[in-house]
Amino acid sequence: MSEPARLIEQLSERFDDSLVQMKPAYSGGQKMPYVSQGLVTKRLNAKALDWSSRILGRETITFPIMRYDKDAGKKILKDITWVEITLELTIPALGSRQEVGVAEMVGDYGTAVKAAASDALKRAAMRFGVALYMWESKEEQDGEGATSEDGPDMDWTAARKWLREAGFADSAAVAAFLGRTIKDWTPGEIVTAVQVKQQEANR
Repeated sequence: MSEPARLIEQLSERFDDSLVQMKPAYSGGQKMPYVSQGLVTKRLNAKALDWSSRILGRETITFPIMRYDKDAGKKILKDITWVEITLELTIPALGSRQEVGVAEMVGDYGTAVKAAASDALKRAAMRFGVALYMWESKEEQDGEGATSEDGPDMDWTAARKWLREAGFADSAAVAAFLGRTIKDWTPGEIVTAVQVKQQEANR
């Protein structure tokens, strides 16, 4: 076995079940397993001492997500402010991986930045195999629709990314473009409506 392959194998070792926690996915549905940033850092330190990371960018965005509303008694689309951190993780023997981490702005900005950076580090480490089995398990539980990057089953993370790349800063911009309210729409329905509107405009 080559040294890079051996290192990937070591980084990919399963964590003890007692260290694994559960949290709800942003898009709803079943809870997903995760380990803390501290455990991911400990794994990197133990298996790849010369690893390093750097933040490439940060951004604050406001975008819609389904949230339960006590007054309405149901989930409705609410504008939520998020912090996005783009981070690059480098392990000299394996190269570099870039990932984006997100965190909801619940308290102060600094706390959200730290949470988003933690998310980005864990996602980048996953690209080297760290806790990869947890991500694979989540995809199997939710099915292909939960991780789809387009179509009617698109999740909110993929929808926000697509809409931002299409030039829409927030849900108000999307609603203005479509000329209608999108309060109760799914992410896939919103993206599909935008695509149809764009096609009509280009005819």
